[in-house]
Amino acid sequence: METSSNIKTFSFGTKDDGNGRTITIKELLDPSYGCYVWPSAFVLAEYIWYKRRGFQGKVIVELGAGTSLPGLLCTSLSPTNHTVLTDRSNFLLVLQNIKDSVLLNIPFFNDTTDTVSDYNNPENEKRKSRIWVRGLTWGEFVNDEDCLPVLLNDIETLWGRKIDWLLGSDTFYDPKDFEDIIGTIAYILVYHSPDAKFLTTYQERSSKRSIQYLLDKWNLECRQISLSELRTDLEKYTIDDDTQQNQVGSNDVSDDTHINQTKDYLESKKHHSQINPSAAYGNSIESIFLLEISLKQ
Repeated sequence: METSSNIKTFSFGTKDDGNGRTITIKELLDPSYGCYVWPSAFVLAEYIWYKRRGFQGKVIVELGAGTSLPGLLCTSLSPTNHTVLTDRSNFLLVLQNIKDSVLLNIPFFNDTTDTVSDYNNPENEKRKSRIWVRGLTWGEFVNDEDCLPVLLNDIETLWGRKIDWLLGSDTFYDPKDFEDIIGTIAYILVYHSPDAKFLTTYQERSSKRSIQYLLDKWNLECRQISLSELRTDLEKYTIDDDTQQNQVGSNDVSDDTHINQTKDYLESKKHHSQINPSAAYGNSIESIFLLEISLKQ
Protein backbone atom coordinates (compact mmCIF):
# COMPACT_ATOMS: atom_id res chain seq x y z
CA MET A 1 0.00 0.00 0.00
CA GLU A 2 1.35 3.41 -0.97
CA THR A 3 2.18 6.00 1.67
CA SER A 4 1.38 9.56 0.59
CA SER A 5 3.63 12.43 1.59
CA ASN A 6 3.87 16.20 1.82
CA ILE A 7 7.00 18.20 1.08
CA LYS A 8 7.48 21.19 3.41
CA THR A 9 10.23 23.78 3.66
CA PHE A 10 11.41 25.67 6.73
CA SER A 11 13.41 28.89 6.42
CA PHE A 12 16.03 30.20 8.83
CA GLY A 13 17.61 33.62 8.47
CA THR A 14 17.40 35.55 5.21
CA LYS A 15 18.84 34.93 1.80
CA ASP A 16 19.62 38.64 1.41
CA ASP A 17 22.83 38.36 3.44
CA GLY A 18 23.74 35.01 1.90
CA ASN A 19 23.42 33.41 5.30
CA GLY A 20 19.95 31.91 5.26
CA ARG A 21 19.10 28.23 5.23
CA THR A 22 16.11 26.40 3.81
CA ILE A 23 15.50 22.85 5.02
CA THR A 24 13.14 20.59 3.11
CA ILE A 25 11.23 17.94 5.04
CA LYS A 26 9.17 15.06 3.74
CA GLU A 27 6.21 14.30 6.01
CA LEU A 28 4.36 11.01 5.63
CA LEU A 29 0.62 10.67 5.94
CA ASP A 30 0.98 7.91 8.50
CA PRO A 31 -0.13 7.58 12.14
CA SER A 32 3.46 7.13 13.39
CA TYR A 33 4.64 9.98 15.64
CA GLY A 34 7.92 10.25 13.74
CA CYS A 35 6.28 11.09 10.41
CA TYR A 36 5.41 14.71 11.26
CA VAL A 37 7.32 17.83 12.28
CA TRP A 38 6.29 18.59 15.86
CA PRO A 39 6.35 22.08 17.43
CA SER A 40 9.25 21.07 19.68
CA ALA A 41 11.37 20.51 16.57
CA PHE A 42 10.66 24.09 15.44
CA VAL A 43 11.84 25.47 18.77
CA LEU A 44 15.00 23.35 18.85
CA ALA A 45 15.87 24.24 15.26
CA GLU A 46 15.34 27.95 15.91
CA TYR A 47 17.67 27.81 18.92
CA ILE A 48 20.31 25.98 16.89
CA TRP A 49 20.06 28.64 14.21
CA TYR A 50 20.37 31.43 16.78
CA LYS A 51 23.47 29.76 18.29
CA ARG A 52 24.71 28.39 14.96
CA ARG A 53 28.37 29.27 15.50
CA GLY A 54 28.42 26.79 18.37
CA PHE A 55 27.20 24.05 16.03
CA GLN A 56 29.89 24.39 13.36
CA GLY A 57 32.68 21.85 12.95
CA LYS A 58 30.87 19.46 15.30
CA VAL A 59 29.72 15.86 15.51
CA ILE A 60 25.99 15.84 16.16
CA VAL A 61 23.72 12.89 16.93
CA GLU A 62 19.95 13.34 16.89
CA LEU A 63 18.00 10.84 19.00
CA GLY A 64 14.44 9.96 18.01
CA ALA A 65 14.99 12.14 14.97
CA GLY A 66 11.61 11.56 13.29
CA THR A 67 11.60 14.06 10.43
CA SER A 68 15.07 15.31 11.49
CA LEU A 69 14.56 19.08 11.12
CA PRO A 70 17.13 20.04 13.83
CA GLY A 71 19.70 17.51 12.62
CA LEU A 72 19.38 18.52 8.99
CA LEU A 73 19.75 22.18 9.94
CA CYS A 74 22.95 21.31 11.82
CA THR A 75 24.30 19.48 8.78
CA SER A 76 23.75 22.59 6.65
CA LEU A 77 25.72 24.86 8.98
CA SER A 78 29.22 23.67 8.08
CA PRO A 79 30.87 21.33 5.56
CA THR A 80 32.95 19.98 8.46
CA ASN A 81 29.92 18.90 10.49
CA HIS A 82 29.26 15.19 10.87
CA THR A 83 25.68 14.21 11.66
CA VAL A 84 24.02 10.96 12.72
CA LEU A 85 20.23 10.91 12.44
CA THR A 86 18.77 8.08 14.50
CA ASP A 87 15.41 6.61 15.34
CA ARG A 88 14.23 3.29 16.70
CA SER A 89 15.60 0.31 14.83
CA ASN A 90 12.15 -1.14 14.19
CA PHE A 91 10.77 2.14 12.75
CA LEU A 92 11.75 1.21 9.21
CA LEU A 93 9.29 3.61 7.57
CA VAL A 94 10.62 6.52 9.64
CA LEU A 95 14.26 5.64 8.94
CA GLN A 96 13.60 5.46 5.20
CA ASN A 97 11.81 8.80 5.36
CA ILE A 98 14.83 10.35 7.09
CA LYS A 99 17.02 9.15 4.20
CA ASP A 100 14.56 10.66 1.73
CA SER A 101 14.70 14.03 3.51
CA VAL A 102 18.51 13.95 3.57
CA LEU A 103 18.57 13.39 -0.19
CA LEU A 104 16.19 16.31 -0.68
CA ASN A 105 18.57 18.62 1.16
CA ILE A 106 22.00 17.52 -0.07
CA PRO A 107 21.85 19.82 -3.15
CA PHE A 108 21.55 22.81 -0.80
CA PHE A 109 24.30 21.86 1.67
CA ASN A 110 27.70 23.52 1.43
CA ASP A 111 29.27 20.36 0.05
CA THR A 112 27.04 19.01 -2.71
CA THR A 113 29.18 15.86 -2.96
CA ASP A 114 27.71 14.66 0.33
CA THR A 115 26.30 11.17 0.52
CA VAL A 116 24.12 9.49 3.10
CA SER A 117 24.97 6.08 4.54
CA ASP A 118 23.53 3.58 6.97
CA TYR A 119 24.86 0.53 8.80
CA ASN A 120 24.69 -1.65 5.68
CA ASN A 121 27.04 0.51 3.60
CA PRO A 122 30.64 -0.66 3.15
CA GLU A 123 33.12 0.79 5.63
CA ASN A 124 34.78 3.03 3.04
CA GLU A 125 31.43 4.59 2.14
CA LYS A 126 30.57 5.21 5.78
CA ARG A 127 33.99 6.77 6.31
CA LYS A 128 33.60 9.34 3.51
CA SER A 129 29.96 10.15 4.25
CA ARG A 130 29.34 12.88 6.83
CA ILE A 131 25.63 12.04 7.18
CA TRP A 132 24.55 8.73 8.65
CA VAL A 133 21.03 7.43 9.19
CA ARG A 134 21.03 4.69 11.81
CA GLY A 135 18.59 2.65 13.82
CA LEU A 136 19.14 3.09 17.55
CA THR A 137 16.94 1.71 20.30
CA TRP A 138 17.19 3.63 23.56
CA GLY A 139 18.47 1.76 26.59
CA GLU A 140 19.92 -1.20 24.66
CA PHE A 141 23.67 -1.67 24.98
CA VAL A 142 24.07 -5.25 23.72
CA ASN A 143 26.55 -5.84 20.93
CA ASP A 144 24.50 -5.98 17.74
CA GLU A 145 24.51 -3.85 14.61
CA ASP A 146 22.00 -1.26 15.84
CA CYS A 147 23.32 -0.94 19.38
CA LEU A 148 24.85 2.16 20.90
CA PRO A 149 28.39 0.78 21.45
CA VAL A 150 28.70 -0.07 17.74
CA LEU A 151 27.58 3.44 16.74
CA LEU A 152 30.03 5.09 19.13
CA ASN A 153 32.85 2.86 17.90
CA ASP A 154 32.03 3.74 14.28
CA ILE A 155 32.12 7.46 15.06
CA GLU A 156 35.52 7.12 16.71
CA THR A 157 37.13 4.78 14.16
CA LEU A 158 35.60 5.95 10.87
CA TRP A 159 35.36 9.69 11.57
CA GLY A 160 38.13 9.91 14.17
CA ARG A 161 35.89 12.16 16.23
CA LYS A 162 33.71 12.20 19.33
CA ILE A 163 30.18 13.48 19.77
CA ASP A 164 29.86 17.17 20.63
CA TRP A 165 26.08 17.55 20.67
CA LEU A 166 23.16 15.21 21.25
CA LEU A 167 19.81 16.51 20.07
CA GLY A 168 16.27 15.42 20.83
CA SER A 169 12.96 17.15 20.19
CA ASP A 170 10.01 15.85 22.23
CA THR A 171 11.83 12.64 23.11
CA PHE A 172 10.28 12.82 26.59
CA TYR A 173 6.82 12.01 25.26
CA ASP A 174 6.01 8.59 26.73
CA PRO A 175 6.98 8.18 30.42
CA LYS A 176 7.84 4.50 29.91
CA ASP A 177 10.73 5.63 27.67
CA PHE A 178 12.16 8.25 30.02
CA GLU A 179 14.75 6.06 31.76
CA ASP A 180 15.86 4.43 28.51
CA ILE A 181 16.50 7.89 27.05
CA ILE A 182 18.34 9.13 30.14
CA GLY A 183 20.34 5.89 30.32
CA THR A 184 21.35 6.27 26.67
CA ILE A 185 22.51 9.84 27.23
CA ALA A 186 24.44 8.86 30.37
CA TYR A 187 26.16 5.97 28.55
CA ILE A 188 27.36 8.31 25.79
CA LEU A 189 28.64 10.91 28.23
CA VAL A 190 30.37 8.43 30.56
CA TYR A 191 31.91 6.02 28.06
CA HIS A 192 32.42 8.15 24.95
CA SER A 193 32.33 11.94 25.29
CA PRO A 194 32.15 13.43 28.81
CA ASP A 195 32.07 17.00 27.47
CA ALA A 196 29.10 16.43 25.15
CA LYS A 197 25.72 17.93 25.96
CA PHE A 198 22.17 16.80 25.25
CA LEU A 199 20.01 19.65 23.96
CA THR A 200 16.32 18.85 24.03
CA THR A 201 12.97 20.55 23.76
CA TYR A 202 10.44 19.20 26.21
CA GLN A 203 6.73 19.88 25.95
CA GLU A 204 5.00 19.75 29.31
CA ARG A 205 1.85 17.67 29.02
CA SER A 206 1.40 16.96 32.71
CA SER A 207 2.73 18.70 35.80
CA LYS A 208 3.08 15.25 37.41
CA ARG A 209 5.80 14.17 34.99
CA SER A 210 9.39 14.80 36.00
CA ILE A 211 12.81 13.55 34.92
CA GLN A 212 14.69 14.99 37.91
CA TYR A 213 14.86 11.69 39.83
CA LEU A 214 16.28 9.99 36.73
CA LEU A 215 18.87 12.73 36.28
CA ASP A 216 19.96 12.21 39.89
CA LYS A 217 20.05 8.43 39.44
CA TRP A 218 22.28 8.66 36.36
CA ASN A 219 24.49 11.48 37.73
CA LEU A 220 23.30 14.07 35.25
CA GLU A 221 22.37 17.71 35.66
CA CYS A 222 20.03 19.91 33.70
CA ARG A 223 19.66 23.61 33.08
CA GLN A 224 16.72 25.30 31.45
CA ILE A 225 17.51 27.72 28.65
CA SER A 226 15.20 30.70 28.40
CA LEU A 227 13.48 30.98 25.06
CA SER A 228 13.69 34.74 25.43
CA GLU A 229 17.27 34.33 24.18
CA LEU A 230 15.89 33.72 20.72
CA ARG A 231 15.74 36.79 18.53
CA THR A 232 13.19 35.27 16.23
CA ASP A 233 9.46 35.09 16.67
CA LEU A 234 8.74 31.45 17.40
CA GLU A 235 5.28 31.80 15.93
CA LYS A 236 6.60 32.45 12.44
CA TYR A 237 7.40 29.34 10.48
CA THR A 238 7.22 29.21 6.71
CA ILE A 239 5.75 26.30 4.84
CA ASP A 240 5.16 26.08 1.12
CA ASP A 241 1.40 26.26 0.74
CA ASP A 242 1.55 24.78 -2.76
CA THR A 243 3.58 21.76 -1.73
CA GLN A 244 1.13 20.97 1.05
CA GLN A 245 -1.28 20.15 -1.75
CA ASN A 246 1.32 18.06 -3.59
CA GLN A 247 0.86 14.56 -2.21
CA VAL A 248 2.94 11.93 -3.94
CA GLY A 249 3.10 8.17 -3.57
CA SER A 250 6.50 7.57 -2.01
CA ASN A 251 6.79 4.17 -3.65
CA ASP A 252 6.40 5.66 -7.13
CA VAL A 253 8.81 8.61 -6.98
CA SER A 254 12.59 8.13 -7.05
CA ASP A 255 15.07 10.06 -4.90
CA ASP A 256 16.39 11.88 -8.00
CA THR A 257 12.86 12.91 -8.94
CA HIS A 258 12.28 14.29 -5.42
CA ILE A 259 15.53 16.27 -5.60
CA ASN A 260 14.83 17.70 -9.04
CA GLN A 261 11.26 18.63 -8.14
CA THR A 262 12.41 20.36 -4.96
CA LYS A 263 15.24 22.27 -6.67
CA ASP A 264 12.96 23.47 -9.46
CA TYR A 265 10.28 24.44 -6.97
CA LEU A 266 12.53 26.39 -4.61
CA GLU A 267 14.16 28.27 -7.48
CA SER A 268 10.82 29.36 -8.87
CA LYS A 269 9.03 30.03 -5.57
CA LYS A 270 8.11 33.70 -5.14
CA HIS A 271 6.40 33.72 -1.76
CA HIS A 272 5.73 31.69 1.34
CA SER A 273 2.64 31.37 3.46
CA GLN A 274 2.78 31.68 7.23
CA ILE A 275 1.50 29.03 9.59
CA ASN A 276 -1.02 30.41 12.03
CA PRO A 277 0.16 28.83 15.29
CA SER A 278 -3.21 29.25 16.96
CA ALA A 279 -4.88 27.30 14.20
CA ALA A 280 -2.14 24.74 13.67
CA TYR A 281 -0.85 24.04 17.16
CA GLY A 282 -2.99 25.93 19.64
CA ASN A 283 -0.77 27.32 22.40
CA SER A 284 1.60 24.36 22.33
CA ILE A 285 4.67 26.53 21.73
CA GLU A 286 4.09 28.18 25.10
CA SER A 287 4.36 24.82 26.92
CA ILE A 288 7.75 23.91 25.42
CA PHE A 289 10.92 24.07 27.51
CA LEU A 290 14.48 24.01 26.21
CA LEU A 291 16.84 21.93 28.35
CA GLU A 292 20.57 21.22 28.30
CA ILE A 293 21.62 18.00 30.03
CA SER A 294 25.22 17.15 30.89
CA LEU A 295 27.29 15.09 33.33
CA LYS A 296 27.01 16.34 36.89
CA GLN A 297 30.13 18.25 37.89
